[in-house]
This record gives sequence, C-alpha cells and structure tokens, in this order.
Amino acid sequence: MKCEKCGGEWIPPKGLSLSLTNCPFCGTPLLCAETAGSFSDMSDFLYYIVSLYGSEIYKDCRKLNNLISDLYRGDERMKRAYRRAMLDDTLSFQVYELSLKPINERMAFYDKLTSHFTQVNFYSNEFGKKIVDSFVKGLKLEILPPVSTKATDKDGEWIDDFSVKYSADRKKLIKGNNNLTNYNIKEGTIAICDRAFWFYRSLTSITIPSSVTCIGDSAFEDCTSLTSITIPASVTCIGDSAFEGCTSLTSITIPASVTRIGDYAFLHCRSLTSITIPMGSTEKFKKLLPSELHKYLKETEYEN
Repeated sequence: MKCEKCGGEWIPPKGLSLSLTNCPFCGTPLLCAETAGSFSDMSDFLYYIVSLYGSEIYKDCRKLNNLISDLYRGDERMKRAYRRAMLDDTLSFQVYELSLKPINERMAFYDKLTSHFTQVNFYSNEFGKKIVDSFVKGLKLEILPPVSTKATDKDGEWIDDFSVKYSADRKKLIKGNNNLTNYNIKEGTIAICDRAFWFYRSLTSITIPSSVTCIGDSAFEDCTSLTSITIPASVTCIGDSAFEGCTSLTSITIPASVTRIGDYAFLHCRSLTSITIPMGSTEKFKKLLPSELHKYLKETEYEN
C-alpha cells in the first residue's frame, strides 16, 4: 500500500489482513473508492482527490481522467464532458497554471480560459463556465482578492431606497436599516460587513444574491425574528458569531463552496433543527461545524 502524498509504502506482515484509512507514515487519508463514489458534484469529487494527491494531480491530465473514469459516480453526460475537457483541452493543467498566478492577475486569465474553452467546444456560456468552475472549486481557488468585511472611511457610501448603506462602489453592504422586516440585498454586493444587521430584531427574512462571497462577523447576530436563510453558492466564508443568537432560526442551507465557518456562528440558535448541505458533504461540514450541530445535517441534491 503506497501513499500518493509522501511516497511511503507499507506492506502488512504475512497472514495479517488490515485495511488502513490513513497513511501510517504521514497520516494522510488514503484513497477510498466508496468515499470517492459518494460525491455527486464534480467539484466536491475533485476536492477530495486533491486532498489525497495534492494540487499537482491537476498537471497529470491522464491520471486525473482515469480517476474520474474509475471512481466518479455522478451524471454520465457531465462525466464525459469533464473527461473530454482534460484529454482534449488539458483543462485541469490550465487551471493549475491559473493557481500559480498572483491573485490580482487571475480574473483576466480565468475569463480568457473560460471564453476559449466555451468557444472551441461550441458550449453555451453557462455550460462551459460550469465545467471550468468545477475544476476551480476543486482547488478551492480564489479568483478575486478577498473583500474585507470591515467598513472604513475609504469605502465611501451609497444609500439605497430602503436607507441601507453600501460602499460607494456598492460591493459592500455596510449597514442595514433597523426598521426593515424583510430585505433583498442588491445584486453585485460581494461582502456583508461585520455587524451589518446586528440586533435587528424585526428582520424576518433576508435574500442574499449570488454575488456575495463573505458574510462578516456578527452580521446577523441577535436577529431574533429571522426564521430561515439560504446561503448562495458564491459564499466561501461565514464569520464569527454571524448568526449567533438568532433564536427563531429553524433552518439554514449551506452550499459546498463554504470553506470557513467562524467560531460561535450558530451559538444559541436554539430553534435550529435543519442544516441542508449538498450530497456527499457531511464529512466536510462536520469539520466546519461544532459537534452539537452534526445531528441537524441533512444532505440533498441541489444546484450550486
């Protein structure tokens, strides 16, 4: 038995049958066909493979193609498209090259890669982008520099029709309006700033657009009338105490894109009984969420 990460090879004594889940030399989890086959979303499957082989597996298009062919159990039509993307377009290798670029240069390279891949394969923009994004998400690769959730004087301000304050470029939601009962955050918003809706006890519902990537610390802390929330697939981080004290919160939907959930994010959410996550993501979210919330995890298939 050989570890792909450290190269260590372990041969059990004769007559002894033993199944290892981790490398005895470096502790890295070993490839499990059952675990690999449980991921219905390609980005989750790729993330699992990268956790075993490292990001350099993206450079070996043929080997990665074979792993997908042998282990991926998702949609067959999409499986063929992903395999063609590697063998005909070396897409995984190009995404690996993208990961080596400084973060302020990635968006231009990403746009060029996506446009070329879509055009040469005669795909719709939506379908081509979906395939490229699966490889990008498999590396948990940030395309744009993270936007700070802290508001500063340099942000400037713009006030919408509901007296909600945004930064001058409208990329940050800085402060809500305490009189709101429901609110749709503006499309194009990237960050919900720290304490943006803190202690807004009249707020019952909030709609977060697919442009938001980060929910700040204490963003919705003590919103005691908020009953449920769906976090879009663009979000990668949920700050400390983001929903602490949301005592009426009964359900929350979290996408696979989330890689960080801060301390006390759901502390004192005493009505919470359902945390919906994508199929095959239970182990991931057990690492991100405190153990007392594990019993509420419910997997389902939905579009990321």
